[in-house]
Amino acid sequence: MKKAILKGSILIFVFLISLIVISSVMNRGNTDMTQDLEDATFPLLYVEMNEHLTNCLHGYVNQMDTAYFRDTITTVSLDRSLNLRIDSYGKELPSLRYQVRSMDGDRLIEDTKVKEIIEKDGYGQFEITLKDLIETNKEYSLILIATTSGGEEIYYYTRVVMTEDTFVQEKIDYVMEFNQKSFDISMAADLTKYLESNGKGDNTTLWKVTINSSLKQVTWGDLEPERLSTPVVDVKEIGKDTGSFVVHYLLRVQDGDILHLYQVEEYYRIRYTKDRTYLLEYERSMNELLNENQIAILENRITLGMIDPSTELVENETGDVFAFVNQGNLYSYHLNTNHLVHVYGFYRDHDTDLRNIYQEHDIRILKVDETGNITYLLFGYMNRGKHQGEVGIQIGIYNALLNTTEEQIFIPYEKPYAILEKEMQQLSYISTDQIFYFIMENNFYAVNILDKTYEVIAEGFRDGTYQISDENKMIVWQEQGSEYNSSQLTLMNLSTKKQSLINAEQGTVIAPLGFMGEDLIYGLAKITDIYTDNTGVVQFPMYQLRIQNEAGEILKTYEETDIYVTACIKEENMLRLSRVVKADMEEGYEATTDDQILTMEEQIQQQNKLEIISVEGYQKIARILMKQDKKATTTKILTPKEVLFEGGRETAIDFGQQEESRYYVYKRGRVIGIYSKEATAIQKADENSAVVVNEKGDYVWIKGNRMIKNQIMAFQARAVTESKDSLVVCMEEMLKFEGISRNLEDYRTLGFTAFTCLSEYLPEVSVLDLKGCSLDSVLYYINREIPVLAILEDKTAVLIVGFNELNIVIMDPIKGEVYKKGMNDSKAFFEANGNHFITYIK
Repeated sequence: MKKAILKGSILIFVFLISLIVISSVMNRGNTDMTQDLEDATFPLLYVEMNEHLTNCLHGYVNQMDTAYFRDTITTVSLDRSLNLRIDSYGKELPSLRYQVRSMDGDRLIEDTKVKEIIEKDGYGQFEITLKDLIETNKEYSLILIATTSGGEEIYYYTRVVMTEDTFVQEKIDYVMEFNQKSFDISMAADLTKYLESNGKGDNTTLWKVTINSSLKQVTWGDLEPERLSTPVVDVKEIGKDTGSFVVHYLLRVQDGDILHLYQVEEYYRIRYTKDRTYLLEYERSMNELLNENQIAILENRITLGMIDPSTELVENETGDVFAFVNQGNLYSYHLNTNHLVHVYGFYRDHDTDLRNIYQEHDIRILKVDETGNITYLLFGYMNRGKHQGEVGIQIGIYNALLNTTEEQIFIPYEKPYAILEKEMQQLSYISTDQIFYFIMENNFYAVNILDKTYEVIAEGFRDGTYQISDENKMIVWQEQGSEYNSSQLTLMNLSTKKQSLINAEQGTVIAPLGFMGEDLIYGLAKITDIYTDNTGVVQFPMYQLRIQNEAGEILKTYEETDIYVTACIKEENMLRLSRVVKADMEEGYEATTDDQILTMEEQIQQQNKLEIISVEGYQKIARILMKQDKKATTTKILTPKEVLFEGGRETAIDFGQQEESRYYVYKRGRVIGIYSKEATAIQKADENSAVVVNEKGDYVWIKGNRMIKNQIMAFQARAVTESKDSLVVCMEEMLKFEGISRNLEDYRTLGFTAFTCLSEYLPEVSVLDLKGCSLDSVLYYINREIPVLAILEDKTAVLIVGFNELNIVIMDPIKGEVYKKGMNDSKAFFEANGNHFITYIK
């Protein structure tokens, strides 16, 4: 018995010694093969406008696609001079030059070296004067190129426009005065004349304050904040009367021994007149930059402070480990060990370096496993580290046992975060065999993380031709045709790679509508029921809807006699169906009552939950309610090191050129939508007071940038003839206006619609199909001296050629007249006729 005890003791002793030795070796290896995330080293550039700092520019290591860099716009007066400041942070820059290019980047207009940089108050100041090669009121890309002592080139991008009638200085002065008054209670009452305080404003939270909030909310409620950094104004859009600006700065609130640090962003859209400035939009957000050493962890609660209430919380199956993202930083908490981990991020505790807190990236949590390992997706601009100054997609893994992070793969991207952010909202999924699936620029990619290869699974995705399940596990897309003539769907399970085909019956076409959980929803339409009107707009009436699982089993069929579904929208626990009935086939279809299908999706109940609570002084803050109480022990804070590796883990993908037109909707320098249909883009921009540009960087549409009146005087009265109806007359007049003489009376026999006819005979412009857009929105083109074709329900047509505050001006071939029609009557008239508009941009 004693021998057995002795033998057992020896075994335990040997085991403990072995454990200590192994741990020592592992730790030594971890120390030798890991490092802290490298510091930011790139300088920052600013445009100086009198006493204000504007347009903070961050550096890129690669030449980027300039057509998509719309984050800021810099105005220069007619003398073409510009004052800039550089904060080098101690980095030597022996050379600095600048380029002016066309907005698409194809044409180099100027490449000039900066002559002198003057050191002042710790900054470098310099002036540039653009050459007399640019046109007034036309936007260009301005690229500043800094060369380091090591020969490395760093690129800085902004748009530039030479103009004297935008009153940009006065607008910036207004913005900064508004900001200053919000901190000074003695002056704050003056702000009430600009606010629209009403019931739309949420006066229970300081996380987001708008033009509809109360004056007390705008002046920070009961907080006593202090600005910690100089406010910088980014000019997002500028017009003669209007302008959009974003002010960003750091704010601190001292609460006893606790210091709260917030990143603040204020958005202003204003209209300036010599008599008064009007505030059209105002929105302020403040997000707390978490200091893990001050995060309150008490009993079963973790207090996070004032952060985005939509912050996602991802946990492992047992709920013992959960992760969340705050301001581009990834955190995790381990209940069993009471460890809080700042897994990854460019920000450090109470760091005020503007390069580290730059919010042009995001992190998505892909998986948290049972040991606490986290697979995450980092995408956007890399503030620091080995990819400093690059834009791309990085997949990383946090190893909870070794407390390290390791890059698995990096995919570079030549467009800014504004584009990448919207692209990455579509699909991000990693299978168990380490295949990363994502959609980029209308193509569906699969990247093998292990061998760094990739393949294009499908190409040419367009709006409405594909759908993705909420969990990103299932995807479906149309094969063999466009949105309205496909006879086959491909359904793919990304976790198993299994693909299955769903075929439409003879004489029918098929369209994917969405998912209910992992079950597919799709619709069937008879080819003979599809109706195309004379503007080229397609009505797609589906006679049957089906819900089908991956195995091919039909779970539910929806069909109503002589009633057709045109749209299926998922709303919580139901599907809302928009429906139509047949009218005369010459007239297409007309709307009828909606219907709905109840769904039985199970809601996943999290064991740890993010909740919003009210706290005196701070109003609403976020906290995590954990699944179990924690003992009153000190929380250990962990900051992982980054694993070093030889060689690169980069996979360069040629995303190629787009065959189809794409339209980008920008607001505040952010992309809020990417569409293949121009009408959809303009409707989105109209709803959000935004702008639309195409892939060349050309403006397609701008909200609010319109004169009080304008008329295209080149259009005179012209009447129909026996051989030419009103539509033909209108199209010929549009061609004539562009200097093209063409007889179009036989255009229908050639198989043209009005849209394809204009596209054929106006090759130097981009023809726009604006069906569904409002009359108010299409007047933008009249303002730009471009006529608008309006096609009516009876197949007749008119041209809109002018407007003022009370009327529009119409060239009507049926009447053979040019006349005015009241604005309100015109809106009602065109809306009743389906708002069928066609125009173009040059």
